[in-house]
Amino acid sequence: MKLMQRDRSALVALSLILGASALRGACADSVDWQQIGKAGEWANTAKALALHGRLWTLDARGTLAYETLDGKRAQVGNDAAFPGARMWISLGANLYIVVGGTMYGGDPEHGPWRMVCDPEWWADTKLMINTNGYIWSIDRAGRFFRTNTSCISDQMGSDAIDATMLAAMGGKLWAIDGTGLNVHAADEGTWESVDIDDYGDTDLFVGSADDLWLLRSDGSLFRVRADSWRSVGAKGEFHDVKFLFFVDGSLYVVRDGTLYKRKA
Repeated sequence: MKLMQRDRSALVALSLILGASALRGACADSVDWQQIGKAGEWANTAKALALHGRLWTLDARGTLAYETLDGKRAQVGNDAAFPGARMWISLGANLYIVVGGTMYGGDPEHGPWRMVCDPEWWADTKLMINTNGYIWSIDRAGRFFRTNTSCISDQMGSDAIDATMLAAMGGKLWAIDGTGLNVHAADEGTWESVDIDDYGDTDLFVGSADDLWLLRSDGSLFRVRADSWRSVGAKGEFHDVKFLFFVDGSLYVVRDGTLYKRKA
């Protein structure tokens, strides 16, 4: 089954896959976990993302750091350089960090950091993601915007979405709201419902190049690809996971302040 076809029937098929109760009890593989870095060194991490083979973090004070995939950690810049950071994304080689309502962008290792758009431009933004070379955002009114790094912004369509989670996969945008899972083709102006179901038990919703990763509150993780789906690990194996990354064919997760790796 080709889940990512543009026709409506493929979206319906995806809704059946994601919504089926049988998915939650599907057979799962079991593999060993490997600890990366020191135990507890992620305990104060407030935000994290993957960029160019490194895992970048902001702690609760706004201090920027990175960890290599073999566990070497380094702080970048001054302590508390981004106090009050609300959200961030990567785009190209740069990081874009929203502090209050103002965004700052730059190469995290070499700088310089610059303001992106006017002060408080992003004050009403509640969700943000990157794909196709743009910053995609949803504001508190549910309006959906596409913005480039020169701050040219377009509202995408007139329909509003009260989304709680936003991800990018396959060049499309995926959002969870109170009605279920929705998709936006990025070059078209409307959201389409993919699955009418209760996604209130989704703790993490992460997109990678060809996958959507959905972590349920019971610790069950599901992976949806272009032509297949499967559960990952045993039911409950991902309980209490705070962050999840898919890098170079492996899953990296943070549980109890410690980073772990396993084959995906």
